[in-house]
Amino acid sequence: MLTLLLFLITPFVLIVILCMFLVRLVVSKFAVSARPDLGNLLSPSSAAFATDLVYNKIPKTPLLVTVYLDGHLEIEEFRERVRKVIHETDPTTEKLLRPELQQFVTTWCGLLFWKWETSFHVSEHVRIWEEYAHVPELNEDDMLEIGNSLFHQSFSAGKSPWEFLVLHNTRAKEEISNDPRTTVLFRLHHGLADGYGLLKLVMADISNVPIRLAQPARRQRHAGHAWRTNFSFPFKCLHEIAKTIITCYDFNHWHIPESQMSHQLNGGVSNPISLKFVKSVKEKHSVSFAALLLAAFAGGIKKFMTEEGFKVPSQIHCFTLLPFTNHPLTLTNHL
Repeated sequence: MLTLLLFLITPFVLIVILCMFLVRLVVSKFAVSARPDLGNLLSPSSAAFATDLVYNKIPKTPLLVTVYLDGHLEIEEFRERVRKVIHETDPTTEKLLRPELQQFVTTWCGLLFWKWETSFHVSEHVRIWEEYAHVPELNEDDMLEIGNSLFHQSFSAGKSPWEFLVLHNTRAKEEISNDPRTTVLFRLHHGLADGYGLLKLVMADISNVPIRLAQPARRQRHAGHAWRTNFSFPFKCLHEIAKTIITCYDFNHWHIPESQMSHQLNGGVSNPISLKFVKSVKEKHSVSFAALLLAAFAGGIKKFMTEEGFKVPSQIHCFTLLPFTNHPLTLTNHL
């Protein structure tokens, strides 16, 4: 019944979506002359993440990457590396490749735009973390606690939502060597970039380490399959949406009303898991890489609920964001 209802209202929904895209187009074109201080309009996927970037709240979608380096990383040398990436331009258009690194999110005409910082300085975004610089030594447990605290810090108003925090006083567990070690914490907001863009920025652009982004394997299908898929997609899509609307209202110890949530974000780190081992398990059971990881997550949730004495439900509904193919080389959310 709900599928039929969705089928009837779909034309109206499509008209609303089309109007929304037309409004985005008109406002973005008008902003070029009316608001030259603004940058680009955020993409719909980036805007979905960036709606909490009002800077007076704890960000809901922060990203944190911790990098351990052998040796002593000179802060000025690192700033120069980042500075070159920030000011890199497209050789064809001579426009900045990553202008968002000098911009923050603001609203105009009800839409989210990037806006240039009034006075941008790399040193404000790439710095020694003075709060912990005078601590004699920080181990991995300390870093985990520090990382958790970063999730609850808002980004500075009027500043691009990213920063590199450098520490020279960290040591790995059971480490005997006195050789210098540097830890770099890279914190940014998900509205700035997704995992692919983040990986390329840190590894390829700043660290000059060549990377090869994983691409999904596509099975060869006959021509008739593509025709049937395209024809049945609208009906199957509506059915799946209706099914999701009904089944997502599950109430258990994992899904509780937002009013009862503590909004306390916590993180945990396991011992490194060999990618070779994961692939061997995947091939042994003839499943996809994603299916294996989702099974591991589900098993971890079940184990936690069992140990805590919670009743384990038959299903827990969630969603997983997957990237499109041909991810652009710019900072964006290509989801």
